[in-house]
Amino acid sequence: MKTAPFRALVFVIASAMLAACAGGGGTRSAVPSSAQDYRQGGKVRITPQSVCSTGPSINPCGSIGPCGIYSSTVYQTPYATDDRVTIGVGEEVNMITEYGSFWSLVGGGSLSSRTGSSVVFKAGSRAGTATVIVHGFKPDCDSQSIIFTVIAPTIGNWNVPQGLHTQGYSDIGFYANVYATPNYVNFYNINVQEAQAQYSANGIYVCKNGINHETGPTPMQALTNVDGIGTQFPYQDKSYSGACLDQNQYGTGSMSIGIPTQYRVNGDTNWYTVNTVTSSTNANAGNLSHSKDHSSWSITVDSDTIGCPC
Repeated sequence: MKTAPFRALVFVIASAMLAACAGGGGTRSAVPSSAQDYRQGGKVRITPQSVCSTGPSINPCGSIGPCGIYSSTVYQTPYATDDRVTIGVGEEVNMITEYGSFWSLVGGGSLSSRTGSSVVFKAGSRAGTATVIVHGFKPDCDSQSIIFTVIAPTIGNWNVPQGLHTQGYSDIGFYANVYATPNYVNFYNINVQEAQAQYSANGIYVCKNGINHETGPTPMQALTNVDGIGTQFPYQDKSYSGACLDQNQYGTGSMSIGIPTQYRVNGDTNWYTVNTVTSSTNANAGNLSHSKDHSSWSITVDSDTIGCPC
């Protein structure tokens, strides 16, 4: 599995402070040159030493220097910075502060530890907000926090790298690439599947009417790669009409189905339905068309056999 490119840790001053911290939210600055990190398996791990540089304070809480809460998403997307506060369900974020002694969380998700100068926050399985708080700065300003917005994926397919058809028959279909969108977060920590639904069909596809689309036997684990569409998956989705052999293959007919798509965050046993993907097939006098979500393809009954509709 290809990991996302490495990235630099980005400094995020706290988004919320206690009332004692006059001035409200802080500002952002580049990571001091003395910040250190090491990389292991494509993930950024932060060393607690030498993170904060000396110099004039930019923190409204006083003389603790330019150290607030640092955050860096564990895996990257090229369409947002690594200090982003909008993340996908199940995403992990490295959190660090030199002055923290205790961490707490309000909202969904989990922390790898409650103590220490660095922890990993893992977003929960549902969309919402989560506030990561570090305590123990100093008596007159004893906490800082970052609020994360957690979003659920939309699952679908795009592009048709491989068509499916048997010459002389009204079958049509394709293999298409599967994505979890949007592309400004990374959904690497989810599995997806399609749930059960029933086909509605008529005409030369009437034998398909009422047939179940079953839940797949094996959920598909997302990759860490994100492109212009979204988070990628290692396998393609097969969408295929089949044919009713007792019908006139050059006749007219249609079939359609709305398939619920579901995701599950790794470590969670629950599946969550997020969107319904529509698939449809139409035949008219030997002309065939098939679509599913953002993918579509057309061919004729007499076209050469393409792929393996098995």
